[in-house]
Amino acid sequence: MSIISDYAPDPKKQLVYTNLQNKTLSDVTALDIERLTDPTFIQATNQDALITYNIVNKAAMRDGGPMPDKGTVLVLTQSNDSDVQYVQPAKGEVFEIMGISATVTGVDGNNTYSMYLCSETGQSTALMVYIQNLISGSTNVSIFPSDTESKFPLTLTNTMFLRLDSNMDNQTGTTAFKIAYIQRR
Repeated sequence: MSIISDYAPDPKKQLVYTNLQNKTLSDVTALDIERLTDPTFIQATNQDALITYNIVNKAAMRDGGPMPDKGTVLVLTQSNDSDVQYVQPAKGEVFEIMGISATVTGVDGNNTYSMYLCSETGQSTALMVYIQNLISGSTNVSIFPSDTESKFPLTLTNTMFLRLDSNMDNQTGTTAFKIAYIQRR
């Protein structure tokens, strides 16, 4: 007995094909898919649309695995204590963060690196997931070393922010945060 059906929706009746006909699979964004799927109710009359969305998502490799050509190392620079940096995927996207490092230059005193998960950029009571105190000048540090206490991979959705903060004791200097991530959706 076959679990997979041989049924296929009529492609001429599917709005997804009309709306995306001028895009290649690599050009289809999470927002494109969300605009099509959000108004769709889960009901029998929409079976063809639901099957078609699934086909397009699988073809674009939006099945929860790493997406081809969708990994990068993002560099965010903090130039003073109040210049806190944030990472947030676009609507409909999911990032899996593989590692983070911080490179500090031009600072002679104490540095404190903090990383928080929060639901608003200005939220000061966010969930702290990492802190490291360094008493040194310019340095390069892996925020998550590859040890048994590593928090990676860290999954980040578009409804969450990753807040990166380098407290440089009000000194003039810069911190370059490097965030390596892959896009899962």
